[in-house]
Amino acid sequence: MSKIVSPYPPISYFSLHKGIPEEARWWRCLMSGRNWIGEIYVINLNGDDPPNDSTYYEIEWFDGLNTIIDAGLDRPTVFEVAFYSKGFGPMTREFIDVLAVDPPTAGPWCALTDPGDFVLPWVSDLTS
Repeated sequence: MSKIVSPYPPISYFSLHKGIPEEARWWRCLMSGRNWIGEIYVINLNGDDPPNDSTYYEIEWFDGLNTIIDAGLDRPTVFEVAFYSKGFGPMTREFIDVLAVDPPTAGPWCALTDPGDFVLPWVSDLTS
């Protein structure tokens, strides 16, 4: 299971208009694994009274790897995260899309955009 760890509330590098390396691009990975109750991914908030006292959150998905990806806590390697679903019912496929310079894990990532193209193909107004 890999996880992305980010400050809570999440940092939006797009709204800050800084901090995204020019060579970053969008990468996509099919989330094909599931946990014992059928979830494709899980979002966890820390704290005793989430989200009121949360300082970070984690997005975990079941890819058979054990990678922790920094999305803004210390040295970010992922600058934005998006989820995409395609299909209906049992034919539904779930994807995680990340904005990063390199694929964030050893998993089967494919490049969605060219370096420097920060707009997701399926979300034309993401940066506005």
